[in-house]
Amino acid sequence: KADECESLADKANAAGEAFGTNPTQATCEAYFQAIQAYYDGCDLIPAAAKQSYDAWLAVVDCSMYGD
Repeated sequence: KADECESLADKANAAGEAFGTNPTQATCEAYFQAIQAYYDGCDLIPAAAKQSYDAWLAVVDCSMYGD
């Protein structure tokens, strides 16, 4: 389970980097989905990571990044 969480965290981080480098609707949606997969797949998410992701999820509107 810990390996799965690490993999999901890595995927969320990679999606975040891709979105930061190329902010489009597609990369935004991929980042959103990666965060949701991380949340769904892991029971113990570090508080700082969760706080950061929650803050982003609260304000993001991927439609504003038209491809």
